[in-house]
Amino acid sequence: MSWILISLAMGLGQTVPESARVVWSLEFDRANDERGVEFGGDIATHQATAQGLVMDTVGSDPITYLPEFRIPTSPYQALEIVYECSRAGQGEIFYAHDRNTEYNGFSGAKQINVSFARTDGPTTMTLWPFWLQAPELIQLRLDPPAGVRFVLHAIRIAEVPVPPQAGWNESGQGALWPLAGARIEDGRLVAEGGPALLASPPAAANAEARPWLSLDWPADAAPVALQAGIVSPGSGEADWRPLTVEPGGSSNLWLPGASQLHEPGALLIVRAAQNLAPGAVLPVETVRLSAEPSGKPRPTVVYLGSQHPMPRVGAEEAVLLRLANVSSAPVRRLSAYLERPEGLEIIGASRRQDTGRVLVHGDVCDLLWPVRASEPGLYPITVRLLGPGVNQRLEATIEITASPTGLAPGRVPTPQPLATDYEIGVYYFPGWHSYRAWEVLDLFPERTPVLGYYREGMPEIVDWQILWAAERGVRFFAYDWYWDRGTQSLDHAIKAYLECEHREYLDFCLLWANHNGPGSHSREDLLAVTQFWIDNYFQEPGYYTVDGRPVVIIFNPSGIWSDMGGPEPVAEAFQAMRDLCESQGVPPVYLVACSPPVTTWHDQFEASGYDALSAYNWPGLGTDGLRDVPFRDLLAPHAEAWRDMDEASDLPIMTPISGGWDSRPWHGDGALVRSDRKPEFFEQHLRDAKDFMDRQDGPLARVAIVEAWNEWGEGSYVGPHREYGFEYLDAIARVFGRDPGGARIVLPKDVGLGPYDLPAPVITTEWLMDGPDGGWTPSGGFGDVSWEDGRLSFVALGSDPILQGPSVRFAAEEYPVLRIVMSSDRDGSAQMFWRTVVEPVSEPNSYSFDLVGDGELREYVLPLADKPTWSGLVRGLRFDPTGTPGAHIVIDSIRFTTE
Repeated sequence: MSWILISLAMGLGQTVPESARVVWSLEFDRANDERGVEFGGDIATHQATAQGLVMDTVGSDPITYLPEFRIPTSPYQALEIVYECSRAGQGEIFYAHDRNTEYNGFSGAKQINVSFARTDGPTTMTLWPFWLQAPELIQLRLDPPAGVRFVLHAIRIAEVPVPPQAGWNESGQGALWPLAGARIEDGRLVAEGGPALLASPPAAANAEARPWLSLDWPADAAPVALQAGIVSPGSGEADWRPLTVEPGGSSNLWLPGASQLHEPGALLIVRAAQNLAPGAVLPVETVRLSAEPSGKPRPTVVYLGSQHPMPRVGAEEAVLLRLANVSSAPVRRLSAYLERPEGLEIIGASRRQDTGRVLVHGDVCDLLWPVRASEPGLYPITVRLLGPGVNQRLEATIEITASPTGLAPGRVPTPQPLATDYEIGVYYFPGWHSYRAWEVLDLFPERTPVLGYYREGMPEIVDWQILWAAERGVRFFAYDWYWDRGTQSLDHAIKAYLECEHREYLDFCLLWANHNGPGSHSREDLLAVTQFWIDNYFQEPGYYTVDGRPVVIIFNPSGIWSDMGGPEPVAEAFQAMRDLCESQGVPPVYLVACSPPVTTWHDQFEASGYDALSAYNWPGLGTDGLRDVPFRDLLAPHAEAWRDMDEASDLPIMTPISGGWDSRPWHGDGALVRSDRKPEFFEQHLRDAKDFMDRQDGPLARVAIVEAWNEWGEGSYVGPHREYGFEYLDAIARVFGRDPGGARIVLPKDVGLGPYDLPAPVITTEWLMDGPDGGWTPSGGFGDVSWEDGRLSFVALGSDPILQGPSVRFAAEEYPVLRIVMSSDRDGSAQMFWRTVVEPVSEPNSYSFDLVGDGELREYVLPLADKPTWSGLVRGLRFDPTGTPGAHIVIDSIRFTTE
C-alpha cells in the first residue's frame, strides 16, 4: 500500500492533536529506574532521577538503546521527545523492524536526523518520521548530541485516527484531513498557528497516468507558499517542488517519478514554507491527480527597470521588461507599450515591443527599450502589457546617477584602502566562467552583479573587485579551491588574481573545497596538495597569514576523517604537511576547520591538529524546520552558535558571518530561503560579530570571514549588485572601519571600460558536428576523438560515453521529432536525454533507439512526441551515442524538427 501525504510544515514545532492515541511511550519520572535503557559508547555518565534520565555525553557518537517493543507502523504516527539539552547539537534516531542488518536491525536507511536546541527546561519536539520500509517497529536507538548534558524526560509514539469515509474517487480526487496544526471547522481546514500537517487517503488512483497534482484556490483566499515532494523508500528524502498558488484558479505541480507512489512506503508530501497564522483558512480540503494541468495562462512580470545596475547620465542604457510564464498553460503573444518617460530619450526603438513567441511553462522573455538621460534623478516608468486575457499597467522607477569626475580613463582606479583594526575576509566562489552558469539567475534579476554576467577569469575583473572590496574594509579573499587527487578545476579566478594590477591591495588565501567522493583523501595526497600550495601560492606576495603562517581553510573535515580513519592519522598527516613546509623554508601551514553550528566535532578538531575553527555558512539556524524564514531570524541563533563554539573548544575562531541564503536558482523553489535580506539586518549581524570578536583574544580575535562575495546561485553575496548596490559592503565599512565616511562608487563605464558580459549563446535546434565549440562536448568514455569535415568521430572506451549538449530553450511541443545522422560499426543502442524546467535528466526523460552496426551513415528519426515526458520548456540535452565498448561512432548532425 502506498500513501499520499499533504504536509504544510515538516519537523519541529508541531503539536499532536488531542484525538491522537498514544501507542507506545517511555517515561522517566522515577529515581534509579532507567527503564531498561542500554548505553553504548560515549555516554560518560547516566542516572535516572525523578526529573528524567540524565546523561553526560562525550566523544563523537553517544548511543542509547531503548528497550524492545513491538507495534505496527502507520504514516499517521508522530514521534514526541521531551528533553533538555545544555547546548545545541545534532543527534539521530534510528528505528528497527527486524534484526537483519550488520548493526542488529539499525541502518542509515532508517535514520532521522534531529537538531536538538539548547533549552532552559523540558522541551517537546514532535517529528513525523513516516517509518519508511518498516511495517512494524521493534526498537528505537537515540543518539543525543556529543559534549552535552542531555536529559530525556519521555519519548512517545502517538497515532492520529483516520476518518473511515476517506478515499480517492475514480477521477483521482481525494479528501484531506488534519494530522496536526489544523482542525476541521464547518467543513473547512483552519490553521491553529505555526506548522500544520494534513493527509490524504491511500493512493488508489492511477498516479502514473495522472502525474499532475492539482488544487483549486479561491480568489478571496490568502496565498500560501506550498511545496511538494515524493519521499521514496530508497531515498527517504523529498525532492521539493513548488506548488504555486494561483488565486482564483488551479494550481498544478508535475510529480517527478509519480509511478513511485505505487511502491510500498512511498509518500507525497506537500508543506507550507512558512508558519501559518492562527485561524487562517486553508482551502485545500481536496486535491486531485490528473493527466494534464488545468488553469489559465498567467504571465508574470519578473522585473521592470534598468537593464544594467546603476545606470549613469549620458550613457546609453535600457528599460528592461522581463516576463516569465510560471502558470501551467501556454502564454500566447504579448505586446508591451512604453509610455513616453518624461526626461528620458528613447533611442531608435519603437514604444511597442512584442514577445514574438508562445511562452511555455518556465520560459522567460526580455523586452528592451534603449534610453538616455541628460540629468541625474528618479525617472518613473510605465508600461502597458496587453495580450489574450491580459491588460496590465506596470510601473517602476529608475534612478540614474552622474559619474564621478577626475578619473583617469582606460584603467581601473588605484584603490584607497579603508583603515581598519579588523581583518575581514570574504569567500569567493569561482563558478561564473560560462553563460550557462549565469543563466540560472534569469528569474532572479535582483542578483545581477554590477559587472553583469561577467567573464570570470579576466584580471581586469579582479581589479574592479579589489577596488570595491579594499575601499570598504575587506582585507582578503578566500578563494574556493578545488583539488581531487591531483586534478584541479575552477582555478581561473585565482589565476586572474595573480595576474591583476591591484593585487597588492587585497590579500588572498585558499578554502580547499574538498567535498570529493569517498577515498579521495590520504596522507600521500595531503602531502601532494601541500607541495602544490608551496610551489604555487604560499610564497606569493599577499598570501594571507596568521602569525606569519599561510592560512588554508578546510571545507570538509569529516571527509578527511572518513578516508583516513579518524583524528589520529589526520593529526600525523597534518604535522607532516607542516614539516614539509618548513623543510622548504615556508612557515608551517595554518589549518582552519569549517565547523557545523554544533559542538559535536570539536574534540575531533583538536585531536586532528587543526589550528583554528570557522565555517562556510550556517543557513539553517533558527528555521524550526521551515523552508522560508526571514534573514533577521538567523541573527540571534548565529550569535549563540559563536558562543557555543567558543565555550566548547580551546581553538581560536575565525568568526564566520552569513551574507544570506536563498539557493532557489540552483536547487529549485523547494530550497531553503532566508527571506527579507535587507542590508540593515546584515549590518546588525556584523555588529553582533564585532561584539563577539571584541571579547576574544589570540591570533584570530579580530579576524572574520563572510560568505560570500559572489555566491549568486546560493543566495549569499555581498558584492555590488542590482538590488542593494554597494550597501552590504558599505555596512562592512561602517562597522569595522576606523573612519568609514562614504566610499566612492566608481563603475567601469565611468572610465570607459567594459562591458564584461558574456554573450548569450545563439539558441538553435540544429547542429552540425563542426567542433567542440558548437556546444556538444565529450565528457567521458571517448577515445581517438576527431572533428573533421563537419563530423565527430570517436571510439567508445566503455559502455557509457556521454556527449553533453549545448544550452537550449525551446518548447518541446513545437519540435516533436528528433533526427540524428550517425554511423556505428557495431550493433548497439543510443539514448537521448533531456532536461526541462520541471524535470531533470532522468531515464523517463529519454528516448532509446537501436543502432545498425554496419558503419554506414544513416538518419535515425525519433518520434519524441510519443513520450509523455516530452513536454514543456527544454533547457538541456545529453546524448549517449552507444552502449557498446569499442564501437567506432561517427556523428554528422543532430536536429529537432517540426515533422
